[in-house]
Amino acid sequence: MKIELFIAIFVFSIGLTKCQTPNSLIELAPFINQIKKINLSHLFNLFQKAKLFSSQFDYWSLNELSLSDQCSTDLKNLLNGLWSKQEWALKIIDSFAKPPIGILKGSLNWLGDYSECIESNNETISFVSKYCTIISNNQPPTPSKAAFYLKYGLCSPKSCTSKDISEILNFIFKKITKNDQTFDESNVVCQTNNDLDKPALIIITVILTLIGIICLATILDLVSAYCKNSCLQSPNTLYIQINEDSVSTNLLDTESMISEAVPAMGLSEQLISALSLKSNFKKIFLTLSDDSQLSSLHGIRVITLGWVILGHSYAFIVPYSDNPLEALNFLKRFSFTIVSNAFFSVDSFFLISGVLTGYLFIKMSSAPNFKFNITFITKYLINRILRLSPAYYFMLFFSIFLTKYLGSGPLYQNNGFEQPVCRTRFWKNLLYVSNFQQTNETCFGISWYLSNDMQFHIIAPLILIPLVLNKILIGILILVLLILVNIISTFLSLYYHPGSELGILGENSQYFYEWVYIKPWTRSSPFLIGVFVGYILFHHRKPGYNAKIRTIFNFLNWNIAQNLMGLCVFIVFSDLRLYPSFYFSRIDHIIYQSLSKVFWALAVSYVIYACETKNGGFVAKFFSWKIFVPLSRLSYSAFLSHQTFIFYFYMTQKRLFHLQDINLIYYYVGNLLGSYFIAVFLSLFVEAPFIGLQKIFIK
Repeated sequence: MKIELFIAIFVFSIGLTKCQTPNSLIELAPFINQIKKINLSHLFNLFQKAKLFSSQFDYWSLNELSLSDQCSTDLKNLLNGLWSKQEWALKIIDSFAKPPIGILKGSLNWLGDYSECIESNNETISFVSKYCTIISNNQPPTPSKAAFYLKYGLCSPKSCTSKDISEILNFIFKKITKNDQTFDESNVVCQTNNDLDKPALIIITVILTLIGIICLATILDLVSAYCKNSCLQSPNTLYIQINEDSVSTNLLDTESMISEAVPAMGLSEQLISALSLKSNFKKIFLTLSDDSQLSSLHGIRVITLGWVILGHSYAFIVPYSDNPLEALNFLKRFSFTIVSNAFFSVDSFFLISGVLTGYLFIKMSSAPNFKFNITFITKYLINRILRLSPAYYFMLFFSIFLTKYLGSGPLYQNNGFEQPVCRTRFWKNLLYVSNFQQTNETCFGISWYLSNDMQFHIIAPLILIPLVLNKILIGILILVLLILVNIISTFLSLYYHPGSELGILGENSQYFYEWVYIKPWTRSSPFLIGVFVGYILFHHRKPGYNAKIRTIFNFLNWNIAQNLMGLCVFIVFSDLRLYPSFYFSRIDHIIYQSLSKVFWALAVSYVIYACETKNGGFVAKFFSWKIFVPLSRLSYSAFLSHQTFIFYFYMTQKRLFHLQDINLIYYYVGNLLGSYFIAVFLSLFVEAPFIGLQKIFIK
């Protein structure tokens, strides 16, 4: 390979990183137009200048630069290796990125060959290489929009710092292009080998301690079972009983997670059972159920989580693909609207959470000798916090402090999956207020949902207390007022911020994400509706109550519900098929954003109501299918782990992905199975043991 041609291509490629690179799909078109204007004569001129530069260049020219001594020495050794055509030096140059095919398809990540770079060492002269990238924008992508940065991969001596590399780039550009283009160390990001820091060591110690305690409890449980000859026949054996009253109302958690000890057990036996892998495995995978459960929620929960993972599998992969503009062609397909408008999956989770909250709250308050007081409300909130927090905090700290050590590669970030600011700002996540921060401070991206869910549970008693006290009209009035606040706040937020009404595809997508998508006053409608549905279900499922709906009316209601759901999801296709133009007017979009969540919640509410009052037919049987029961119990852990699994899979690749249907379906299935696989361990070692402890110590 001619060194002159390499220098010309290198300068041409690096020069493009200083173009005005796009930050969202809307901004890709101008960037592509810039590339279209580049002609071959520009590359030919660069080749001529590179030829002159190469003929006049010798390694003593490096003395003009302010490089560290070791970096300067290693560069001279590299140049000597090139002049003498040594294989290790040629491999280093060969590993540099070249302009790929498909630039007009948005191929902006020019990675080079990571493996060839880090393997191209020379032990004789103690030369060690490292992989670096020159990036046009050193800010990581945010959850509010798909970010595209022109990235160029190169191989450098390990002794050269980012500042050294930026000086070398400026030197080459000054000699060849004669322009004022400059790079600084913020444009150069090199792979580093991180040693375990103090927070990481603390978290690893906690994890190992937790594993040790659970394994010890499991051994004691097995020994106890062996001594009694048969666990199932022992009078002191824990009987796995599905009990709806004993759990929290987590939107992702099934109401049958915690078991009851039928015979009285001592504290030590209860602790062993709560921590034992054997006991918790039975609790998770037992498929027994009874009529007291809202069994259709098992299937709805599992399918909804699959929809969430489907949307994230497609959304997260775009920045790591070699043809991101192909996503625009996907948007123009009617069938793909299920993926591009998967946002309603979150509203389904909020609805399920509200249904369980209302149902169990009313059920507990209807128990004999029930006393409604501040202690009851306090326990309600404490149980909620303790139910959500252990597994959530585990995954939060794992993602912030440990993921930086898990992988490497051209796509892997030195800070892992989270921004550096998260190492000091995670307190917002701990307090469940992570939805009140800017996108550049986002930690554990899916945490906004948990924050909203916690905040919804705090306001739920405003509706439930009047219902418990038989002040039905007051409860309904508060419910309607809160839903109206939700609708009006969404409408006004979008109306006074043009571009935000188009969601993540709009020019003001960051405002939409920060002030509409993740704020409780714009997302609470499904949860609030679910609370009232739970109240209705409790009363309509009482023995002796006839909730049977006449066939003609039931058929009509089912059609209305499914048409509403279809309308909410697919009506946006009229816009997507014309993107970046739009079919509907601005006010149409604002009305849609303001009302669609309410209509979606009402439609899914009828599905739940019909299934739980024996008006669901084969749909109810499907959603109550026993195979969904253990998957439903794992769904909270799967939700918490799916983002980490997807990021790890995508960021550890040495090559970019190619967006095409068969590949994406394959990746989605892998992401779904992988998330549930991790969920088994997260549930066995964190979620289920803490649920058991919560049951023991908080009655």
